Amino acid sequence: MGPKPAYMSTVQCSKTSKANTVPLLLDAAWFDTANVGALITRLTEGVDKVEAGVGEKAGLFVQNLFVFIGGTVISLVKNWELALVSAAFFPLVGGSFAAVGFVVRKLSAEERAAYSRANGIAGEVLGAVKTIFAGG
Repeated sequence: MGPKPAYMSTVQCSKTSKANTVPLLLDAAWFDTANVGALITRLTEGVDKVEAGVGEKAGLFVQNLFVFIGGTVISLVKNWELALVSAAFFPLVGGSFAAVGFVVRKLSAEERAAYSRANGIAGEVLGAVKTIFAGG
Protein backbone atom coordinates (compact mmCIF):
# COMPACT_ATOMS: atom_id res chain seq x y z
CA MET A 1 0.00 0.00 0.00
CA GLY A 2 1.50 3.29 -1.13
CA PRO A 3 1.47 6.64 0.64
CA LYS A 4 -1.69 7.94 -1.06
CA PRO A 5 -4.01 5.01 -0.10
CA ALA A 6 -2.60 5.10 3.43
CA TYR A 7 -3.29 8.84 3.65
CA MET A 8 -6.82 8.39 2.25
CA SER A 9 -7.43 5.61 4.76
CA THR A 10 -6.28 7.90 7.58
CA VAL A 11 -8.54 10.70 6.36
CA GLN A 12 -11.52 8.35 6.13
CA CYS A 13 -10.88 6.97 9.63
CA SER A 14 -10.71 10.51 10.98
CA LYS A 15 -13.98 11.49 9.28
CA THR A 16 -15.69 8.30 10.47
CA SER A 17 -14.58 8.82 14.08
CA LYS A 18 -15.83 12.43 13.99
CA ALA A 19 -19.15 11.29 12.52
CA ASN A 20 -19.49 8.66 15.24
CA THR A 21 -18.78 11.07 18.11
CA VAL A 22 -21.27 13.76 17.01
CA PRO A 23 -24.39 11.74 18.01
CA LEU A 24 -22.89 11.19 21.46
CA LEU A 25 -22.68 14.95 22.03
CA LEU A 26 -26.36 15.59 21.21
CA ASP A 27 -29.08 16.02 23.80
CA ALA A 28 -31.26 13.06 24.69
CA ALA A 29 -34.29 14.94 23.36
CA TRP A 30 -32.74 14.95 19.89
CA PHE A 31 -33.01 11.16 19.76
CA ASP A 32 -36.75 11.40 20.51
CA THR A 33 -37.37 13.55 17.44
CA ALA A 34 -34.76 12.16 15.04
CA ASN A 35 -35.02 8.93 13.14
CA VAL A 36 -32.12 6.77 14.32
CA GLY A 37 -32.44 4.59 11.23
CA ALA A 38 -31.79 7.61 9.03
CA LEU A 39 -28.63 8.42 10.96
CA ILE A 40 -27.31 4.87 10.67
CA THR A 41 -28.16 4.71 6.98
CA ARG A 42 -26.42 8.03 6.26
CA LEU A 43 -23.27 6.99 8.12
CA THR A 44 -22.90 3.63 6.38
CA GLU A 45 -23.90 5.00 2.99
CA GLY A 46 -21.27 7.73 3.16
CA VAL A 47 -18.52 5.21 3.86
CA ASP A 48 -19.70 2.98 1.01
CA LYS A 49 -19.72 5.90 -1.44
CA VAL A 50 -16.18 6.96 -0.55
CA GLU A 51 -14.96 3.37 -0.76
CA ALA A 52 -16.58 2.87 -4.18
CA GLY A 53 -15.40 6.23 -5.53
CA VAL A 54 -11.77 5.91 -4.48
CA GLY A 55 -11.55 2.25 -5.39
CA GLU A 56 -11.97 0.56 -8.73
CA LYS A 57 -14.34 3.09 -10.29
CA ALA A 58 -11.83 5.95 -10.31
CA GLY A 59 -9.29 3.81 -12.15
CA LEU A 60 -11.88 2.65 -14.66
CA PHE A 61 -12.95 6.24 -15.30
CA VAL A 62 -9.39 7.35 -16.07
CA GLN A 63 -8.83 4.29 -18.28
CA ASN A 64 -12.04 4.86 -20.24
CA LEU A 65 -11.27 8.57 -20.62
CA PHE A 66 -7.89 7.84 -22.19
CA VAL A 67 -9.39 5.13 -24.43
CA PHE A 68 -11.98 7.67 -25.64
CA ILE A 69 -9.37 10.36 -26.31
CA GLY A 70 -7.03 7.90 -28.03
CA GLY A 71 -9.81 6.44 -30.15
CA THR A 72 -10.94 9.90 -31.21
CA VAL A 73 -7.41 10.91 -32.22
CA ILE A 74 -6.83 7.67 -34.15
CA SER A 75 -10.17 7.97 -35.94
CA LEU A 76 -9.44 11.58 -36.92
CA VAL A 77 -6.03 10.57 -38.30
CA LYS A 78 -7.27 7.50 -40.21
CA ASN A 79 -10.61 8.72 -41.61
CA TRP A 80 -11.50 12.25 -40.57
CA GLU A 81 -14.80 12.41 -42.50
CA LEU A 82 -16.26 9.39 -40.74
CA ALA A 83 -14.88 10.64 -37.42
CA LEU A 84 -16.66 13.98 -37.84
CA VAL A 85 -19.93 12.25 -38.74
CA SER A 86 -19.70 10.08 -35.64
CA ALA A 87 -18.71 13.12 -33.54
CA ALA A 88 -22.05 14.69 -34.46
CA PHE A 89 -23.67 12.09 -32.18
CA PHE A 90 -21.59 13.05 -29.11
CA PRO A 91 -24.22 15.52 -27.82
CA LEU A 92 -26.96 12.89 -28.22
CA VAL A 93 -24.96 10.32 -26.29
CA GLY A 94 -24.03 12.89 -23.63
CA GLY A 95 -27.65 13.95 -23.27
CA SER A 96 -28.82 10.38 -22.85
CA PHE A 97 -26.18 9.76 -20.18
CA ALA A 98 -27.27 12.94 -18.39
CA ALA A 99 -30.91 11.81 -18.49
CA VAL A 100 -30.01 8.39 -17.12
CA GLY A 101 -27.92 10.03 -14.38
CA PHE A 102 -30.84 12.27 -13.41
CA VAL A 103 -33.24 9.31 -13.18
CA VAL A 104 -30.74 7.20 -11.22
CA ARG A 105 -30.09 10.07 -8.78
CA LYS A 106 -33.83 10.50 -8.20
CA LEU A 107 -34.44 6.78 -7.72
CA SER A 108 -31.46 6.40 -5.40
CA ALA A 109 -32.82 9.23 -3.21
CA GLU A 110 -36.15 7.38 -2.99
CA GLU A 111 -34.31 4.14 -2.21
CA ARG A 112 -32.26 5.88 0.49
CA ALA A 113 -35.45 7.22 2.09
CA ALA A 114 -37.06 3.77 2.04
CA TYR A 115 -33.97 2.15 3.57
CA SER A 116 -33.88 4.85 6.21
CA ARG A 117 -37.50 4.20 7.20
CA ALA A 118 -36.95 0.43 7.22
CA ASN A 119 -33.76 0.79 9.26
CA GLY A 120 -35.58 2.93 11.81
CA ILE A 121 -38.42 0.44 12.15
CA ALA A 122 -36.00 -2.48 12.46
CA GLY A 123 -34.00 -0.65 15.13
CA GLU A 124 -37.14 0.11 17.14
CA VAL A 125 -38.37 -3.48 16.86
CA LEU A 126 -35.04 -4.95 17.93
CA GLY A 127 -34.86 -2.48 20.82
CA ALA A 128 -38.36 -3.50 21.93
CA VAL A 129 -37.48 -7.20 21.69
CA LYS A 130 -34.37 -6.58 23.79
CA THR A 131 -36.49 -4.76 26.38
CA ILE A 132 -39.00 -7.60 26.49
CA PHE A 133 -36.29 -10.23 26.97
CA ALA A 134 -34.61 -8.09 29.65
CA GLY A 135 -37.91 -7.87 31.52
CA GLY A 136 -38.14 -11.62 31.68
